[in-house]
Amino acid sequence: MRIRDLAALVLSAALAACGGNDSPAPPAASTPQGVPATEIIRGETSFIVEGKTRYRFWQSPNEIVSVVQAATGRVYLKDRDYTLDRGQLVILPGSAIPKAPAAFIQTVDAASSFVADSVTKEGGPLRIANDYPDWQIAVTYTSPIATRYNMPVAKPLPAYAASIAAGKMPSITIYGDSIAGGAGAGPGMGWSDLLAAKLAGRASVRNVAVAGWGAGQGLAAVDEKVNDRAQDVVVLAFGMDDASWTDDAALFMRQMQGMIEAIRGKAPATEFVLVSGMRGNPDWQPMRPVMFDQYREVMNELAAAQPGVTVVDMTSVWDSLMAQKSFDDLTCNGVNHPNDFGHALYAQLMIALLAPSTPISP
Repeated sequence: MRIRDLAALVLSAALAACGGNDSPAPPAASTPQGVPATEIIRGETSFIVEGKTRYRFWQSPNEIVSVVQAATGRVYLKDRDYTLDRGQLVILPGSAIPKAPAAFIQTVDAASSFVADSVTKEGGPLRIANDYPDWQIAVTYTSPIATRYNMPVAKPLPAYAASIAAGKMPSITIYGDSIAGGAGAGPGMGWSDLLAAKLAGRASVRNVAVAGWGAGQGLAAVDEKVNDRAQDVVVLAFGMDDASWTDDAALFMRQMQGMIEAIRGKAPATEFVLVSGMRGNPDWQPMRPVMFDQYREVMNELAAAQPGVTVVDMTSVWDSLMAQKSFDDLTCNGVNHPNDFGHALYAQLMIALLAPSTPISP
């Protein structure tokens, strides 16, 4: 199953990074017969740096609709500040678009509480700070439908889908790490916030995610954090922190299965969404990007082995992005948090599963 409308790929509310905003794109005009159909990609971010003038898009660009500064929403002008040339965004001479210093990424933020961790795998400096969006622009553009990347959609949860279709107001608990908690996003722009807003009046959503937690902490605290009440669906969104301190995928599997068993021990009918997330910065000293492949495999095994468990695959989407763009284009803090564009992509996957425009038949 695939999302057919990539124009809705990035939510109109989530058009820029870490609290920024973008002017809404105009509605797509009807397509004349014989003209390739297009759709709108909203607020895709690029990190602008001194000495670099050309930037790639995730999708094949047809026409740029708007370019704004990600953190402030300042609007830039076509043919004065930027242009589209041979499928790439070009920053023009004299452009008002701010450029990060060439050494920005290698400049450690002395005020950061993560100074001791601001190290690359080669032992050099690496900036960990929430100011990457100060140098990112958010671009809204049209793209031919025929060339698009089709977002993966998880298999539906039968009981939840039936409950939504019947108007029963099912309950959802989100349990995970800092990304699940909204880290890197502006107020109300985390993926769980966007999901909750989309589900308003159809399902209740609570978020009990804890920054810095991996699956081990999640298992240890599952009774306290999750089993204080019964719920219809639990979203388990761990992995980023696990990938920065362990190579043990088997342990991760036991911990994830342990959470499922503990929750179903109290509420046997609970269904689960397992979130395979974005990869952390491969240049960051503690990060093990390959673990996300193993975590996704673990999640798929768990989903295949038991009913009422499904997997949302943000890892594949992230890899598609990284084939065209840099980590700095899409991060808020440089190492393990997405910006608002990244959160919107998470949200789009979750919404396709839990808040479809047409109720899913069980």
